[in-house]
Order: sequence, then structure tokens, then C-alpha cells
Amino acid sequence: MDTTVAVAPIGFLSHDGTSTIKGLVWEPERTRGSRRVAPRGVIQIVHGMVEHVGRYDEFARFLVEQGFVVCAADHIGHGKSVASADELGCLPVDGKETLIEDVHELRKTVTARYSRQTPYIMFGHSMGSFVTRAYLARHGEDVAAALARIEERFDGRTEFSTFEVSEPSPVSPFEGDAAFDYLRRAINAVYPEAGIAPYVQSSCSDARHFARVCPRTYRFAGFLFKGDQRARIHGQDENLDVDSFKRGVGFYVEFIRHLDQLGK
Repeated sequence: MDTTVAVAPIGFLSHDGTSTIKGLVWEPERTRGSRRVAPRGVIQIVHGMVEHVGRYDEFARFLVEQGFVVCAADHIGHGKSVASADELGCLPVDGKETLIEDVHELRKTVTARYSRQTPYIMFGHSMGSFVTRAYLARHGEDVAAALARIEERFDGRTEFSTFEVSEPSPVSPFEGDAAFDYLRRAINAVYPEAGIAPYVQSSCSDARHFARVCPRTYRFAGFLFKGDQRARIHGQDENLDVDSFKRGVGFYVEFIRHLDQLGK
């Protein structure tokens, strides 16, 4: 039997202190006087650039039919979170902070409606995936919080223990940082057409070890892989054309030969 979906507006004050963030919550429709049924989980959609939450209506309804509750909000400068059309596409000076904290505010608002044992899933698309990564770097769980969540989900008859655990590696500095600026200059010297922006690298487990001896861990591939070359990395017939190889070697030469200028 098809699930009847109820769509309700949700809103809150943006981190910028002046804008109102507007969004939607999709959940199974309840009859008058009935109790809210615990969902399989809550899915928060973090949309991309030049988008709005209305684009995800069909997807959200599908997820509700699978037993989930879905929430999403238009980013500042997007959709209905603007006071006028003139504000579309405009972000405040601290746009990064505002995007991250607005995502957090929606999460806090929605999680308050359900049991702490309800799984919470974040789905980021395009620019939203970068916002989600930055969000998790700031508001993600440490080992103690993860263990507490596990304890909530099991009864007292279940025994568990930790084995070879480590905290997430810290975020490396990049704003006004001499080391990051040096790396930026080396990249621009060989790849002047490249746009440079920090992001959270998933599965970068070595960083937790490097962090013990150095506060900065940056990952940059100095070689430009083209077309199907990217799909063959660490696989069958891995290859790199000669011109890209020479250019990649040039990056490492550029990076090494000016190390004496680091911090100057």
C-alpha cells in the first residue's frame, strides 16, 4: 500500500543573524490522534549550488515510502531562504561558517523530535557534499561519542570492546597559513589554471599518524590523469601519458626547490 506523505515547512534563524532559513520535512502522514511511528532513520539532504530543496521532492517521497523521515533546507542565498530575488546566489562574507552552522541547526531541530536511537543520515549533493564533509570535520563524533551511541543501541546482555581505535585527524590549517600558501604557490606555478580549495579527504587514514609529528597534512596529486586513466589508478593497465608525467615531476621539483622560502 502506498504511503501518504505529509510535507511540512520548517524554518530557523540563519547563522548570519539576519536571514531566515526555510526548508521542508517529509514524513508519513498521521491520522488525527495517532502516535508518531518511529522511522527507520532520518535523512537530511544538503543540496548543491544554484539548487533548492524542491528539486528533491520526488526523491524525498520515495525515501518516506521506504520508512524514512526526510528533511532539507535551502542554503542561505538559495531557494526560499532569500528575502528577494536579488539575494539569490549571494553568500555572506563568512559563507563557509554560515553554511556549516545552518546545516547543524537543521540537524538539531529535527533530531529533537525523535529518539536518540534513531539513525541520522546526511546526504550531500555536489556543493552540498563539500559542505557535509566540512560539517562532519567539525561536528562529527569522536571515539567516546561513537561508543556512547553503540551502547544506546544494545541491551545490557551484549558485550563489546574497542580494538585499535583512534580519534579523527585534526583539520589542517589553511586560512592565512604559510605552509598552505606555499603549497598553493607551487601548484599555481605548474597548474596556473587550477582552482585551489581545501576539502575533507575521505579514507585518508595515514593522516592520523602524521598528525603526531606535524600539525599539517595536505594531500595533493601532482599528476593530471585524463579520461579513463583516472579509472585505472591502482588497477589493471594503470598508465600516465608522458606529457602529464613530465608536468607532474615539474610540480615536485617546484615544490622542493623553494622550500628554503617557506614562511617568508
